[in-house]
Amino acid sequence: MVFTINPVVYGNNRRQWSRCVALHFVGGVAGGALMWGLASALLHVLPLSAYARVIASMTGILLGVLVDARVIRIWVPTTGRQVPSDLRYRASREWVALRYGFELGLGVFTRVTFALTYSVIVACGLLLNPGYGLLCGGAFGLAHSAVVLRGRSAQTREHLTKAAQGLWSHTTAVRRVVIVGSVLMLVCLGAAVLTYGAAAVLKGVAI
Repeated sequence: MVFTINPVVYGNNRRQWSRCVALHFVGGVAGGALMWGLASALLHVLPLSAYARVIASMTGILLGVLVDARVIRIWVPTTGRQVPSDLRYRASREWVALRYGFELGLGVFTRVTFALTYSVIVACGLLLNPGYGLLCGGAFGLAHSAVVLRGRSAQTREHLTKAAQGLWSHTTAVRRVVIVGSVLMLVCLGAAVLTYGAAAVLKGVAI
């Protein structure tokens, strides 16, 4: 549905398309920032030590990696819902673009493709204060919205359909990249745990 923000749908009015895409990005950033900032605000107040937060985050990310790598097969919570396609017949094109961006930026109220979506939101909520949560969520929403640019050169609806199908054909590759990135995140968190543990041991020895 995000491909409806396209010159094929809006005619050859590139100026309007550019305006709609800009609003789509604004909505994506706002939705991502709201979701991640709220997660950080809620999880940051939990009475957990820094060590416990890192361990919990690592556990969640590892579980997400195993699910997305299909090592563990469990149901990933998702509504299967997409943004409403008929909205573009009931509202202005600018409002549609903004709302689509916002809903997709939230990340969990439309179809969820990766279990790691939940894992990373929870991990960042545990590790980051709300300010950093807003920034990370905004970056997530921005990246999520960028898919609309894939159809920018389409001149017919057939070209637009091929662009959308081409995007889905890369799902496996994207999944692998996400998994590799998450493993790197686990390595960084593991290094933090080891550093924290080493510092605690040295402090104990010094005492």
